[in-house]
Amino acid sequence: AEQCLSSLPGGHAAMSPLVESDECKIDPRLSVTKVGEAALKKVETTCAVALRMAMWERHTLQPAATMILGSGVSEILHLSSYNCRPIRTAAGEDARMSTHATAEAIDVTGFVLDDDRRVRLDEDWSSTGPNAKFLRAARDGACEWFQTTLGPDYNSLHRDHFHLQSRGWGLCR
Repeated sequence: AEQCLSSLPGGHAAMSPLVESDECKIDPRLSVTKVGEAALKKVETTCAVALRMAMWERHTLQPAATMILGSGVSEILHLSSYNCRPIRTAAGEDARMSTHATAEAIDVTGFVLDDDRRVRLDEDWSSTGPNAKFLRAARDGACEWFQTTLGPDYNSLHRDHFHLQSRGWGLCR
């Protein structure tokens, strides 16, 4: 945990662990409001997720946004990281707990650019223009930094967000 914290850029604060139960906890726990140049609505997550977000922002999001859209990313829009719940499937809920129950994942819905344009998965993923091209580059880059990356091509439960997970089996869809 110490090594992870020392590797993170600014925009975070260490917090005491959150433990609701054996299955639902955040340890180590960070409050994050920025990764690199991009702001985030305050999110409580693990250092591993925050560090992977920072690497994704620096090495994928900023270069892709500048190249494809002509503007950098000023904010990463998200739903949450921590959520004490089971895995959701097309058939309903699974008996296993979601990686959100330990804040080892974050759900990203889109981006705000430096010029105030918004790029959102629910509005732009299915289009054919530069916003869709950027979102695909963002997804492909996330696959390099996260163990599991799920998006609209995975299933309808992910039609409006990228599920980015710090542990898992190397799934990129």
